[in-house]
Amino acid sequence: MKGGEEGGRGKGEQDSPLDFNDDGVADILWRHRNGNNRIWFMDDNGKRNRQANPGRLGKAWDVAGVADFNNDGVADILWRNGNNGNNRIWFMDDNGKRSAQANPGKLGKAWDVAGVDDFNDDGLADILWRHRNGANRIWFMDDDGTLDSSVNPGNIGKAWDVAAYDV
Repeated sequence: MKGGEEGGRGKGEQDSPLDFNDDGVADILWRHRNGNNRIWFMDDNGKRNRQANPGRLGKAWDVAGVADFNNDGVADILWRNGNNGNNRIWFMDDNGKRSAQANPGKLGKAWDVAGVDDFNDDGLADILWRHRNGANRIWFMDDDGTLDSSVNPGNIGKAWDVAAYDV
C-alpha cells in the first residue's frame, strides 16, 4: 500500500490504474456494443461489491486508455473516436460518475493510442501515440485534460509494436 499509513494513500497515489473508487483494488470497466458503460467496483476477494453507470457514449467511441489524468487518485477514461480522430477524457469521481470531461485535442485517424502513463514524472497520465508509419508522439498532459506539450521520443519502423513500457 502506498502513502505511508495503513489503509490510506496520499492524494493522487493509486495502487491500481484501474481503481475507480480509490480503495486500492482494481475495478472493471465494461462497454456494451450499444454505447452503454458500467463500472464494477471490486472487493479484494474478487467479487463485485457494487456497480455504477458512468454515462453513455456513442458506438463510434472506444476506450483508448484508463489512467489518472488529474492526480486525484481515481481512474479516468480516455476515449477515442476512430471515425474522426476526436478524443475525450472523462474525469471520474470515486462513485463511478463522470464529474467533468475535457477535450485533449485531435489527432488524425492514422494515429492510435499506444498507451497511457506518466511519462514525465509529474503525477499525471500522459498519452503515447503511434502512427501507422512508425512515428511516435507523447502528449504531456495538464491536470485539466489539455495538452501541455508534445515530444517525439523517436521513430521505429512500422513493423514494430509497443509491447510494454515502464516509466
